[in-house]
Amino acid sequence: MTTDSVRPFGFWTAMALVVGGVIGAGIYVVPTEFAGLGWTGALAWLLGGAGALLIGRVLTALVAAKPQEPGVIAVIGEVLGPIPGVLVG
Repeated sequence: MTTDSVRPFGFWTAMALVVGGVIGAGIYVVPTEFAGLGWTGALAWLLGGAGALLIGRVLTALVAAKPQEPGVIAVIGEVLGPIPGVLVG
């Protein structure tokens, strides 16, 4: 394997994929369940967003620590095995 890896996605393409995966259909379902909770529901959204950002930072650090690997699937697959690598990716 060469040390120069081609990254098929740019920042905005990757961001769109992540946002689409996180939001999905849940944006239509979850607010109706949180509506009766008042500000507690908004707090839950903020905490969930903060958690998603932290997970993104951890995955970014993992990929940056091993620049010879092509992405998250390869890094997690090397540490935990191929099945967890595919599930995370």
